[in-house]
Amino acid sequence: MPFSRVAIAHPVKGQPVRLEVQVPFNISFGTNLKIQTGDTDAGIAAPFVRCTPNGSFADFDIKDEMLEKLGAATGAGKLSFADPAAMT
Repeated sequence: MPFSRVAIAHPVKGQPVRLEVQVPFNISFGTNLKIQTGDTDAGIAAPFVRCTPNGSFADFDIKDEMLEKLGAATGAGKLSFADPAAMT
């Protein structure tokens, strides 16, 4: 089973593009998910909106500027979130 999934939803014309991220279901809702194109990128942060037995999800509108940055990225990006077991 994959550790995480990232999907970009291209909606109907006139609606914003959405980014959806799925991570394991055992996360801390008190922290945001953060996506960076590299260590020097400030990235974007989003709150988790729901958890199911299949995982925890963050989804949000993504601006053209960030889409371009993600498309131009080379190398490994970074996906950060908090595991409650690691916070004790």
